[in-house]
This record gives sequence, structure tokens and C-alpha cells, in this order.
Amino acid sequence: STNKLRGVEESSTMEGSDELLFFVNGRKVVEKNVDPELNLLTYLRKKCIHER
Repeated sequence: STNKLRGVEESSTMEGSDELLFFVNGRKVVEKNVDPELNLLTYLRKKCIHER
């Protein structure tokens, strides 16, 4: 089944997935095996440093 929450569709096939999907400035970002203790600000800071 598919749930719809705030305009975002979430498929039940995503349950148990190790992928995190989000958009930053219109760019799709998919990360695997993300530390659940890591917050978004810290992630973005680390990611931006590595992409320079």
C-alpha cells in the first residue's frame, strides 16, 4: 500500500530500507547506511567540505 503524508508518497516497500532520500536546493540526495544519530546540519557541513 501507499501512504500519502504532506504531499510525499511513501511506499510500503521502503520499510526496512537502509537508504535516506531527500532534496537539497532541488538536487536529489540518496545516502545509504546513514548513522541515525547524525543530524542534518552536521551531515550537510561534512558533505559540503568534501565536495569543495
